[in-house]
Amino acid sequence: MATARKRGDKYRVRIYVGKDENGKGIYRSITAKTKREAERLAAQVRIDNTYREDITFGEAMRRYIQAKTNVLSPSTISGYEDIRRNYTGLIGNIRMSLLTNEDLQRQINDIASGRSPKTVSNANGLFSAVLKMFNPSFKMDTRVPSKIKKKVQIPTDEEVKALLQQSDGSVEQVAYMLAAFGSLRRGEIAAIYPDCIEDDHISIKRAYVESTDNKWVLKDQPKTYAGYRDIPLPPEVMDKLKGLCKGQTPETTEFGIIGLSPNAIYRCFKRDLKKANLPSYRLHDLRHYFATWMHAEGIPDQTIAKLGGWENVSTLQRIYQHSTISSEDAAAALITEKLRKMKWASIADET
Repeated sequence: MATARKRGDKYRVRIYVGKDENGKGIYRSITAKTKREAERLAAQVRIDNTYREDITFGEAMRRYIQAKTNVLSPSTISGYEDIRRNYTGLIGNIRMSLLTNEDLQRQINDIASGRSPKTVSNANGLFSAVLKMFNPSFKMDTRVPSKIKKKVQIPTDEEVKALLQQSDGSVEQVAYMLAAFGSLRRGEIAAIYPDCIEDDHISIKRAYVESTDNKWVLKDQPKTYAGYRDIPLPPEVMDKLKGLCKGQTPETTEFGIIGLSPNAIYRCFKRDLKKANLPSYRLHDLRHYFATWMHAEGIPDQTIAKLGGWENVSTLQRIYQHSTISSEDAAAALITEKLRKMKWASIADET
């Protein structure tokens, strides 16, 4: 067993972990705050390298994603594949036994250059998961940029009404209704087929997801497992949906009864916003609108999450924090009026 030696305020153990392709010995340094901890970690690393194949980090990522394909949502797997292809240029060919936190941090820094904090955080999380599966003794210690809290505006009732009036009589209007009053994602809207439509509700059972080659592929499951849901809709909307049914099936017809790809739905949405002189919202903001007005009507968070396909209520609570400007103005006016009344009451008492 290797003996740890003190280096500064820490202890270090240098251990042999194998040979490279040229036959040269490969060594790894393990450091810890105490001698006992350093030697324990060194012993664990030696065991890991004895019983685990010393593959590259890129290969480990590929195997990790493959192992998770049947238990994670298609969109999550697609995101993982995107990270593997585009964000591992500095570490993909490094063998697991040689990978260090310095290597990982350099890769994180490279990703952070010109990309959002969320993208960096997602990559860092995937790196951590891969290491836990293929090198559990490795203690990952990287830093990522702080997430930026964005100011998000949620459409008002008046703006949603204007959007629907602008698109009146079109299949796009039906798509907007499904997003604003059914909380459907664009991939779910494009996957509505006649077998999803009942007398007074629709059943979400499929979704179009974007593949690694930027094509839309129909999956027999929604984005998440919480996405399986039944959504009640008024007779007027159900009649519109039934009127679009022409015997379409997933095997014979692309993009369901709406007949528009997720990208086409988004383009139509942007076009109609512009024609109606409305702010440049995201189509996804109609889902936030759904959650917000349901919350304002006193519907329990658990029910909203179930109807909207959210996996937990914490997501909803983040949505509620994105107040619209009109509601903030109303709150400010209410505070001002309350203070004025209290001041007048005190003056009246004094007189």
